[in-house]
Amino acid sequence: MEIDPNAPVQSHHTIQINASVERTWSLIADIGHWSLWNAAITGEEFDGGLIPGNTFKWTSGGTKIVSTIQTVEPLHRLGWTGKSLGTVARHVWILEPSANSVKVITEESFSGWMVSILKGQLQKMLDKSLQAWLSNLKREAESKG
Repeated sequence: MEIDPNAPVQSHHTIQINASVERTWSLIADIGHWSLWNAAITGEEFDGGLIPGNTFKWTSGGTKIVSTIQTVEPLHRLGWTGKSLGTVARHVWILEPSANSVKVITEESFSGWMVSILKGQLQKMLDKSLQAWLSNLKREAESKG
């Protein structure tokens, strides 16, 4: 799965994390515990396994979202789609390990009627959100905990 290349709002961000790909992946893939390391996320409801087609509910930045897992390539790629308030999102995480670290790329696109109305505002919000996800992920993955 890829983000929507024709979506009016798209964001791409990258960070280098000084931790193993296994540790980094475990944080991204543990959907039911995202709020433990990302304060913008609350109310995760995910009882199923990390299998394409499974859904989860969560709140990000106060917005309630229902998402469906689309792609799972352990230690490499995780992608899902989500819907909320006239917006369709496509989010992808990509991990590229090296000897002592992992490059993490996160990409997301927004389309839908709400996006056409609030394009500029949603672009800024999405960029800020993805940068925060990466910063929080880096902090947690590199911690000794």
